[in-house]
Amino acid sequence: MAKHRAVLSRYYARGTGHGLPVSLIMWMLAERLGRSDNEGLWLAILGLTSQYLTSSIDVEHYERVAALLASDVRALNPSMTADGESDESAVRQKASGGLAGRAVDADDGRIRVLDKELRFTLYRHWSLENAMYHSSYVAGKLSIWRERGLAQLRGFMAKMGFSLAQCRQTFDHMDLDLRRTLVDKIESIAPEYGLTECVYASFLRSYGYQSSSELFGNKRFWNLSSGVAPRIEGRNDAHKAQDKENRAPGGGQTNATHKEQQGGTVAEALQEAEAVAAQYSSRNAQADWTRSFFAAYNALDSKKPAR
Repeated sequence: MAKHRAVLSRYYARGTGHGLPVSLIMWMLAERLGRSDNEGLWLAILGLTSQYLTSSIDVEHYERVAALLASDVRALNPSMTADGESDESAVRQKASGGLAGRAVDADDGRIRVLDKELRFTLYRHWSLENAMYHSSYVAGKLSIWRERGLAQLRGFMAKMGFSLAQCRQTFDHMDLDLRRTLVDKIESIAPEYGLTECVYASFLRSYGYQSSSELFGNKRFWNLSSGVAPRIEGRNDAHKAQDKENRAPGGGQTNATHKEQQGGTVAEALQEAEAVAAQYSSRNAQADWTRSFFAAYNALDSKKPAR
């Protein structure tokens, strides 16, 4: 009995961890059965990327598995060159300022290998400042919720030679020269600020002409992980609240609808509803602004909640 308890104690003392993602296991099984395709490979890439971006696995484990997936990508996409980009796509990438090339034709559904990708949240769709600010990796390393951390973030951008105006532009509107040198500058300066894992190998997939841009592995992960769209409460919510108040407790109809059924016109019902909504909105406008202000204030510093 003591021997079995010792085995259990050693087992529980090992702690918890994360194994291979389910999508990657399914890809390995499909490959063994000879049923491998780009769709299954892409799902395996998404599973691995999600574990890395959520810090479920370390960078060594990610790089080891990503190297294996990269070899599978090149095997299923034979038109690629050794660096993971086709000749035509490489020309387009050079012309677009260091960005991955567009789809070559309408049937281009290939997966490409990216040697260097930035670990910033949706930086190709936001400005560089917002992408770094909302990145959990950068926030944890620089403590950007403090004034000192925010100053370090802006100092980091200044040391790269980027003006604050450029960093606040959307990525597509940044200067072409800055976009071409962005990854190399971040890779050289980031270790000075403790950001040693800002650049990593990743993947992207084309969908022909069905989409205006390629789908990067990290972009797809953020799209899938955001289950609920963010919403800020404001004055427009008064219309929804007023509609709930007008309904009877037993699920009955509103007063406006009841009047319409009793012989009133649709115009009268709409006028009454607009008058009630305008009255409610003007009465609660200040309260909505105050509530939204304190919600934003509390988000800046959770240690000192506003009253």
